[in-house]
Amino acid sequence: MNHAKGIFIRAFILAILLLPFMLAANLCRPKFIESLHMQVVDADGYAIPNVSISLRYQRSATVYVYENGRYVPDYRTTNPVYTDWRGQANVTVVNTESDSSKLDCNIQVTLEYFGKKYYHTISLKDVPPDYFTFTLSDVRRVHVRVLDEGRAVPSFKLYVSARGTDASWSVNGNEFYVELPEGSIQGYVYNPAKDLKMFFSEYVNKDYGGLLIDFRRVPLTIKVSDDLGMPLPFTVIVDGKSYFGAKNGVNISLYDKPINATLLVNGTEMAITLNPKLGEQSYYIDRHSPYLVNTRLRLKDKDKYEYTLSFMAVDRGNYASGVASAKLYTKGEDGEWHEYSLSYDGSVYVAEFYGVKKDVDVKIVLKDEWGNERIILGKVDVSNDDSSSSTASTSQSSNEGKAADSGSKKSSPGLLDLIIKGVLALVGLLVVGSIIYYIKVMYLDEGE
Repeated sequence: MNHAKGIFIRAFILAILLLPFMLAANLCRPKFIESLHMQVVDADGYAIPNVSISLRYQRSATVYVYENGRYVPDYRTTNPVYTDWRGQANVTVVNTESDSSKLDCNIQVTLEYFGKKYYHTISLKDVPPDYFTFTLSDVRRVHVRVLDEGRAVPSFKLYVSARGTDASWSVNGNEFYVELPEGSIQGYVYNPAKDLKMFFSEYVNKDYGGLLIDFRRVPLTIKVSDDLGMPLPFTVIVDGKSYFGAKNGVNISLYDKPINATLLVNGTEMAITLNPKLGEQSYYIDRHSPYLVNTRLRLKDKDKYEYTLSFMAVDRGNYASGVASAKLYTKGEDGEWHEYSLSYDGSVYVAEFYGVKKDVDVKIVLKDEWGNERIILGKVDVSNDDSSSSTASTSQSSNEGKAADSGSKKSSPGLLDLIIKGVLALVGLLVVGSIIYYIKVMYLDEGE
């Protein structure tokens, strides 16, 4: 009995001794040095890491400092400290005032998170036994999940912009909890394993269900046509894989980011960039060379044998690359072609010939932006004394893409022309034979 009574008495005494530590303490006394414990939580009581905390407090009431053009009592503002993953931080304040009647025990607390500042006042006369706890009621805990085609990613980086402030986190694993302010947020998730970014724009409130990012492939249709709009067969190589396309193109699935690829068309190789976000990409291959039109030869001065040759060049087709150059050559006495001066006013090419007393062989070479070339051979005919005439004996050849023949093209009768002529000759023979037979029957037999 006495033993039990002794235990009770000792426990009561211990409780009395610990009571000051269990209740709020008054730490406001002259020349205090205190380390204050702070904790910041969201609207649901979850800890908020990386909150900036600074305190403004009285350093001395009797010592004045010059501030903003006047002398004032010495108040200090601490350098910002940031809460840890538990939402906690410690800040030390030092007061040198010895007169207790002049002590200012209030401390101004400034919290800052995602660009917004929160202001509080605490008192050293009422210091809690554990932490000064501050609640940011407009901040919510957000669950972030990142997947790749429905499968968890090993790690990712999260970038968020909210209230004019940017923040980022490196995360190991596919799930993460982050404290975000209510309202509009934007950002993206970076998947280093695939070198991919996925952007998002969300609105956070108390009912927000969380951020789910799933890196998925999206369909992209690739089509290739010539400058006239006619489909061409092609092969596109992406990430080492080859895809063949024909009349309707080819459909492939890619992650939603620009990616370099190689396009092969009729032996021509092109470097291209595919952008799956577009849904469809069309490429046009110029396979036809420019044409010469509206060629004119005008006698400028008969007495001086001066002539003006003019012409236009056009690159036909809705998707033609356009005329890149036009050059004029004349054949000299040495039998070689020499480039001749040619002017251009934006629509018409013009060459001036002086002292020309005999015909001049000319060659015009047209090229488009794709390098398709057309060669026109002609003659400046000066044998006519009229005020105007035209180039004569012109012939054209072209080098169009990989499929075109090179060199001059010579006219020759087609197979169809030969067949038609043969049929007509046979019909003629049959008609003549029938007439002779008719005369023989009608007249020779009658004579007998």
